[in-house]
Amino acid sequence: MNQTYSILLVDDNRPWRQDTARCLAGVGLVILDAGTGREAIEMARIHKPHASILDMHMPDMTGLEVMRLLKSEDLAAPWIMISADAAQEVRRKALEEGAFSFLLKPISPDLLKYTVDRALQSRFGKGPDLDDGPGR
Repeated sequence: MNQTYSILLVDDNRPWRQDTARCLAGVGLVILDAGTGREAIEMARIHKPHASILDMHMPDMTGLEVMRLLKSEDLAAPWIMISADAAQEVRRKALEEGAFSFLLKPISPDLLKYTVDRALQSRFGKGPDLDDGPGR
């Protein structure tokens, strides 16, 4: 991998964040870790990550609210939204507003790496080639 990419990982579930961070750091991504929407916005402003993974349901803000704010400041796109219980309407709204993808938890590590790779490729033309895709 020539370029080192950074990912903003935002979820109020610390164990999930830690497991996901290990998974993505293990393939060479730099992980910026935030447990709240406000932390995510502050980190994005300071570190300017290449992409974001945003949980939809956090105590202070929704992932959609965080995405809207980051989008208004041209930060951390593409956005991959995640949730354990998102209604079809919420998924549709997130995708209409610019989310790259919407994944339902539990997310397999292969699917997450594949989605992150595709998201980075969509923005930068070449991604880190994290995986050949889910199930391959």
